[in-house]
Amino acid sequence: MQYIGGAQAAILLGTYPLMVSLIAHFATPDDPMTAGKWLAIGLGMTGVGIIALATKPWKPGGLEQLGGMALVLASICSSASANVVVSRRGGVMNPTLLTSAQIGFGGIVLFVAALIVEGVPSEVPPAEFFTVLIYLSFVSAAGFSIWYALLRKAKVSRLNMWKFVIPVFGACLSWLLLPDESPNISSLVGMCCVAAAVLIGHKQPGARTSAPAA
Repeated sequence: MQYIGGAQAAILLGTYPLMVSLIAHFATPDDPMTAGKWLAIGLGMTGVGIIALATKPWKPGGLEQLGGMALVLASICSSASANVVVSRRGGVMNPTLLTSAQIGFGGIVLFVAALIVEGVPSEVPPAEFFTVLIYLSFVSAAGFSIWYALLRKAKVSRLNMWKFVIPVFGACLSWLLLPDESPNISSLVGMCCVAAAVLIGHKQPGARTSAPAA
């Protein structure tokens, strides 16, 4: 993320519901792409793009930026594939256990990578650091547990439409918390596109009512 601009990151992450829907189309027989889904995804990506470009101008970059974009796309593909797998095998996966394994394994890998790249810290962080770390760990664990539980009840492509609202909440929070940030016409138009995308996506038939078989 540190090698790419904020606008590029928002636009790339906005493709997540599209990636999930495409993977689900080929991996899950009862979750095919439809004209309504294409319309909803198109509107959502348009809205995300408008919001991103209205708040963070597109910046040219070199090989580092290209590598950063490639890594973000690889992360999106990996996460989208995992969502589809969890959706298909929701009946045999405990959401809390799955979240614990995911965060535990990922944390160990990131910790070892950080020691290799950054080295051992020269001083102990202040108490505020550990307070925020514990809080964010709890928020992340609770969020993933709820998300994986929802994947057992709803079709993965339909549920992931809600991820279009992430940049909307980010923009709203920046307007509320940052004195230099304020809404503009472009951002409001983008939010309207995202709202329309979510509404159209949830009008598509086929909510799952029971957990799928393994």
